Formats: sequence, structure tokens, C-alpha cells
Amino acid sequence: MAGGDAGSVPDCERPDRLVEPVTEMTGWVADRGARAFCGCTFEWLAGVHLEVDLPFPSEHGLVGATRLETATWRGQEVPVSPLNLQLAVARHRGLDDRVAKIMNW
Repeated sequence: MAGGDAGSVPDCERPDRLVEPVTEMTGWVADRGARAFCGCTFEWLAGVHLEVDLPFPSEHGLVGATRLETATWRGQEVPVSPLNLQLAVARHRGLDDRVAKIMNW
């Protein structure tokens, strides 16, 4: 999921849904991130580093952010990286289970 503020995801911020609260990160792709489970896993980041798209585009970087799509989840509009970019990244990372799920969707 994409968003400018890692602390601003409606309904997923409830303590019973947070898997990982907003966390300051060092040495990763972004400055802050969080995870929640609201019927599926939501991950969101803020302060994504420009180099995340090098040498290949990432669903977390500006390439994905400039091509956001909207998915509807339980009546809420959720900005997400394009599915074709998620598929390319999963293939590049060797995530065969994720590739199969995307292909079967």
C-alpha cells in the first residue's frame, strides 16, 4: 500500500490489528514503516529512499508511486503499486508462490 504518512491508514491503526506499529528504520528502503492485518496484510512506508529503484524498479519506489492504482478493500479505496510491477518484482526476487498467486488472480 502506498501513502505519504506511515501513520495514516484508516481502520488498520487499531492496536488489535497492528502487526508492527509505525517504526523508524535505518538501513532499509524507507525511513518509517508499519504493518497491519485487516483481513489481509497491509504494509505501508514513508520516506522511501530514491535508490530503492536501482538497479531494478521496485513496488516501493518512485516507479510504483508514479503509477499507483486504486483497489477497493471492504469499502475503502486503497492506493497500491501496479500489479504488473508487483509481478515483475516477485519474479526478480524468486518469490514463486507470490508469482503464482498474482498469475491466478
